[in-house]
Amino acid sequence: FDNGAELPVFLASRKGLTGPLADALVAEDEAGAREHCRLLYVAMTRPEDLLFIGGTLRSGDKPPPEDSWYAAVEAAMRELGAEEWQAEGWDEPVLEYRSGIAKAREPVTAPMLDPDAATSLPGWATHPPPAEARPARPLSPSAIAADDVAAPPMGAAAQAAAARGSALHALFERLPELPAGDRRRVGEAWVAANRPQLDAAATTQTVLAVLDDPAFADVFAPDALAEAPLAAVVGDKVIAGIVDRLLVDETRVLIVDFKTGARVPATADAVPIYYLRQMAAYVAALRTVFPGRDVQAALLFTEGPSLITLPDAVLALYALKDEPVLKDGDDTPIFPQ
Repeated sequence: FDNGAELPVFLASRKGLTGPLADALVAEDEAGAREHCRLLYVAMTRPEDLLFIGGTLRSGDKPPPEDSWYAAVEAAMRELGAEEWQAEGWDEPVLEYRSGIAKAREPVTAPMLDPDAATSLPGWATHPPPAEARPARPLSPSAIAADDVAAPPMGAAAQAAAARGSALHALFERLPELPAGDRRRVGEAWVAANRPQLDAAATTQTVLAVLDDPAFADVFAPDALAEAPLAAVVGDKVIAGIVDRLLVDETRVLIVDFKTGARVPATADAVPIYYLRQMAAYVAALRTVFPGRDVQAALLFTEGPSLITLPDAVLALYALKDEPVLKDGDDTPIFPQ
């Protein structure tokens, strides 16, 4: 059926085949032929100086397949009136097509192999290449910071806090893209399906309170990016991570990280140090990616909700300066205190 599920069909032979299946195979062949020609066009329009088209040799004196690039180019050159001539040292004649003013042809001789070359290989063929410089291990700014709940309660409460935090992050990623009238319904349905242990209405309301607040309009603007990947080389460090919200315009870059823990700092000076180090790394990376633009960083604490802007003077105190060290048996970078 046209509206049913797609099923594989075993085809032993095309002989005598009719109906929709035959039509589908013809359409597939035609699409393949068009793609074959399109790729030839791409190949012929990309070279700067020379284009070499080769293929496997066929047994006996069989010519190249009619549908090969080689045959297509040869046929086109002959139709254009290419000149055929014999170059010294070549078994097959050469086709040459010239446009514009004719010039005298320079003698062409097939390259001859030196019989002694096989016994005198160049040095690079007998020695391993030197080791290439390897970039520094990527540093994830999120690895610098502790979890959102720095000192979580034990047992079921810790699990509930983690589930709530991940649900809030998921809703902040999804709901801003929806029309305002659909957000509550979709949010509650998502929580009910993916985090049934949580209060769907209360969890969704926490997110909607932030999205509907004019103070956070820039953070959730239509042109702001959610879960945006970021990578840059800062000094001798490779910084890579994913930022919760990223807004870029012609003069400014705004980066916002969500914090869903219960502890909400009153000011930027009260923000935990590991959050400041994390955001300082992000800011350093963004200033490398967007030189000359004003890079601003902020933390959005959903429990407030509270958006705390992090001044440059504060972040400068926690800029990356020390080389990261690794715990034994662990790839997570940490910094000496």
